[in-house]
Amino acid sequence: MKNNDNPSTKEKNSQLDITRLTKSTWDLAREAIQSGKTDDALRFMEQGLNLSTKQQDSLVSFVGMAVTHLAGCGEERLEKLYRERYTPRAKEWIATTPGAKESLEKFVSHMANPHTKIVITEEPGRYVMSLDPCRTGGRLRRGLCAGLSDSADFKIGATKRAWPWSWGKTGVCYYCVHSCLLFEIIPIELRGYPIAVINYADKPEDPCVFYFYKQPELIPEEYFTRVGKVKTIK
Repeated sequence: MKNNDNPSTKEKNSQLDITRLTKSTWDLAREAIQSGKTDDALRFMEQGLNLSTKQQDSLVSFVGMAVTHLAGCGEERLEKLYRERYTPRAKEWIATTPGAKESLEKFVSHMANPHTKIVITEEPGRYVMSLDPCRTGGRLRRGLCAGLSDSADFKIGATKRAWPWSWGKTGVCYYCVHSCLLFEIIPIELRGYPIAVINYADKPEDPCVFYFYKQPELIPEEYFTRVGKVKTIK
């Protein structure tokens, strides 16, 4: 029986496409768009989205596991960690994003994701943004983040005490409490009022809601007292 396979053909077919392997999916998508290959471009974009989602989920789940272990040595340690991490970011946010509208736009630019349903409504004194789920803590709480742990028994921890930095609540995800410090407590300490007020969802299946008040004097006093602060702007 005659073998029609040519050794040189076999070798050619088995060679790695080094150029293809070393290009990012975004570069491949860009090239496909420039070449008018719409179907290829969409395929590469989907591949890039799936990869970036898995990478972010992995990072979020790792942070969730790490802060859960840290809290096992004392929940109060989380406040120090998050203050060191987010005070510079809060300062930068305040300096570059002066108003409620700008803060809302900046936040949405960070959270916009095909896996997150964002609903924004405008009320007389504030903008209301709903995240279902938040692309980080919300996905983590719903068990959507890949690579959480090899152990099915491992759970991301939640506050056992009602701390000011957990909105005066128990049962707040250790990962999510950073938002209380970043958007509420630290800005209040820096300028007298929060960047945004957060209605943390008690149930993982519910959306988290953010309130961006157009004027600081419109923020109800209860949103200051629940985080251990006093409203000074009247």
